[in-house]
Amino acid sequence: MTLKADSVSVELEIGPSVLLLYGTALKNFMNFKENIFGEDQSFTDMQQSNPSENSNNTELKSEDSSANLPLELREDFDHRNYRPLEVDVSIIAHDIQTHLLKNCTEKDPPCPIILIERFGFEMKKRYDQTELQLLVSPSVLLVSDNVNRSSKDKHLNQGKLTLSSLQVRGHAMFSSVGQTLDQDTIEYAWLVEVQLGKLSGKLTSPQLYSLLATLETLTLLLMDSENELNSPKDDTLLTRPVITKKSTVSSQNVHVQQVQQALQQLLQPKSSSNASNKNSQQSNSNVQKSGQNQGKNIGDKKKLEEEKKGSVRSNCPVEENVNQGAHKLKYKLCRLAVDAVDFWLVESGAALQLWVSPVRLANCNLHGKQVSSGLSCIVYSMSMRQLVWQPQKYNHSK
Repeated sequence: MTLKADSVSVELEIGPSVLLLYGTALKNFMNFKENIFGEDQSFTDMQQSNPSENSNNTELKSEDSSANLPLELREDFDHRNYRPLEVDVSIIAHDIQTHLLKNCTEKDPPCPIILIERFGFEMKKRYDQTELQLLVSPSVLLVSDNVNRSSKDKHLNQGKLTLSSLQVRGHAMFSSVGQTLDQDTIEYAWLVEVQLGKLSGKLTSPQLYSLLATLETLTLLLMDSENELNSPKDDTLLTRPVITKKSTVSSQNVHVQQVQQALQQLLQPKSSSNASNKNSQQSNSNVQKSGQNQGKNIGDKKKLEEEKKGSVRSNCPVEENVNQGAHKLKYKLCRLAVDAVDFWLVESGAALQLWVSPVRLANCNLHGKQVSSGLSCIVYSMSMRQLVWQPQKYNHSK
């Protein structure tokens, strides 16, 4: 694009606030992002007074033969309407208290809390790329339990995890090859790099369970497929459903025939057993063949019913498979770096330490002839030790 882009700059600074981290809210935010900056965006003139008249004009244009011409060859073409859009976003928040929501009863301990001193987010969207950056200052996670302990172990009722720093960088690449001016660019690559500092802290078993239950609830709400928003694009019917006649033979009839043949074999005399065996074998083979044919008919019938009940996408296997697999063809690279993990699982009179430092994890889809994806993980050092407190003195003489 050689035209000068329109620029939008957003700067937002938030003071001390309390947030509720909920999986559905995060998913709705992602849907909002896709609708604003995704492929389904559409520009609307806010000064138009009669939308119905404009809709009638568009219908007349669609009927005209000139509507099939490329945009550049039309008489009403104005290149200023197809200028790219540049967006710069900067969000800074101070003194954030975040509650990780989960299902609790009156007797359960409160939800975990995250305390963040400073939070920063930056995004730069251009015509051919988008850059994201997330910075989080040292944060503390507080988890509590309601276990009755002695006075000297009361400090174990509240556990904490501390993360020294968090940096997330994302880079999306777009291409306009094969796209018209009124179509959005196609994302062909997505690179993500996550860097974590030192994660240290101590938790008890009930506190660890509470934290895992919270993360499980958050993940289930994020990956909830039942409440996904449908695509605003209309599905096209490429093939017509084929209607087949119902088969006259049912599985119950086949079973009844087999039972009748077995009873006849038992009631026949021994002299005619050989002849009856031959006849029964032939009849069984015929029944098996009819059962196989009937199974095929039932399977075809079920497929047709599923296609009728389901969406129109099931009737378009070729094109829809290409569209659904487009995100799989996109090159993805994800790298994770953790400086150190110093985690203590403690309880009255016992402690278990896990030390891991450092950790490097990388994942990408190579799209080669032999390998389609790759995952590599390197852990330079890892140790685990258990400590037990003995109240009595140890006597070496015994």
